[in-house]
Amino acid sequence: MLPRGFLGTDADLLIDVIIVALPVVVGVMAFAWRAARRKQWTLHRNVQTVLAAVLTVVVGALEIDLHLLGGVEAMVSDERGVSDLARRVLQVHLLFASSTAVVWALLVGGSWWRFPSPPRPGAFSRFHRFWGRVALFLMTGTAVTGGCFYAALFVV
Repeated sequence: MLPRGFLGTDADLLIDVIIVALPVVVGVMAFAWRAARRKQWTLHRNVQTVLAAVLTVVVGALEIDLHLLGGVEAMVSDERGVSDLARRVLQVHLLFASSTAVVWALLVGGSWWRFPSPPRPGAFSRFHRFWGRVALFLMTGTAVTGGCFYAALFVV
């Protein structure tokens, strides 16, 4: 297990870092979206690429923490008295998080493949715009449901 977190709950350090970082991620995605709206496509691409790389590492670390280091069992074990509501919130969170990962991976990969360098609008733009909005919605849902799960599990 990792060391205890800094938010004063039973969560480990990585969980606390992620719960604080989720709203920042949504803000960075919104910033990148605004850059694209201002036709700053290279900035948009670079911000999204860095964010995708960082999140890939963080999600990988989270998966190791939860599955290989026993974090998930400790979080939802019967000894903790986890409520059915918390378990349902977790299910909704996992639906948002996994959907976000799939949509974002396909969107980032497809964009690198289909847009020229330097990036500019093209045939792929309409698809990209639609799925980019979907990805922002899903990431917001991931952040909100992650916060709700954290609160249900560690605060209440």
